[in-house]
Amino acid sequence: ARVTQTETEPILRNGSEIQPQRINWLWEKKIPLGKITLFAGNPDNGKSLAVTSVAAMCSRGDKFPECFFQQAPADVLMLLGEDDLEDTAVPRLMAAGADMKRIHFLEAVRPVKAEDREVRLDLDIPPIERQLELNPNIRLLVIDPISNYLGEVSMIAEQEVRSILIPLKRMAEKYGIAVVLVMHLNKKADLDAISRVGGAMAFIGVARCSWLFSRNVQEETDSGDGVTPQEKKSDTFSMLRIKNNLVSSDRAGIAYHVK
Repeated sequence: ARVTQTETEPILRNGSEIQPQRINWLWEKKIPLGKITLFAGNPDNGKSLAVTSVAAMCSRGDKFPECFFQQAPADVLMLLGEDDLEDTAVPRLMAAGADMKRIHFLEAVRPVKAEDREVRLDLDIPPIERQLELNPNIRLLVIDPISNYLGEVSMIAEQEVRSILIPLKRMAEKYGIAVVLVMHLNKKADLDAISRVGGAMAFIGVARCSWLFSRNVQEETDSGDGVTPQEKKSDTFSMLRIKNNLVSSDRAGIAYHVK
């Protein structure tokens, strides 16, 4: 009995009692449900535009690129720390064709007997979880960028970062939602892609899928070729695999352009 317990006891599960489960996807082979996914890249390399497009497709129930099945329309909860809603985030979502009634922005929290303040993930995962309970239609949580919402947690402190990511991971599992964290790269260009993701390695470690977003370099057109503005190619980008523990490495990324 617990009343007679005198020391810490291990809690075990026998392997024969655990039933294997199929992985569910928001975007097949790209963004799993019930887990954390990273979108990483330098500024102006398309990662926020990409997550805007993902949110719009989720809200409409569109078929994602390279997918053979279509999801039902679902709600999206967004924490946007850098883009103004009125003149940037909302116009981008509208341009992407989002169902704006399904897009919800978490701008602040209201503590008991205190003034409204900015969201801090070291304190505010419980109220986010309550919002998921209130709206079971939410299927995607976007935090862009994660660095804006760490509160007193240091971006480079391994255990401190895990103290936020593990509760986020458990929340994703409990409610079956996809959590997409947007991150910047560090300035160490000579490192491999995994080491370029800014902050503690816990971000890469806890996330099941991580994607690098980069702008494709276009060759300059020689002067005198008579290329008109209408013939100029639109910006092209690549979404490249950094890490994906859930699927094989084939078809590891996609190219896309911004209209």
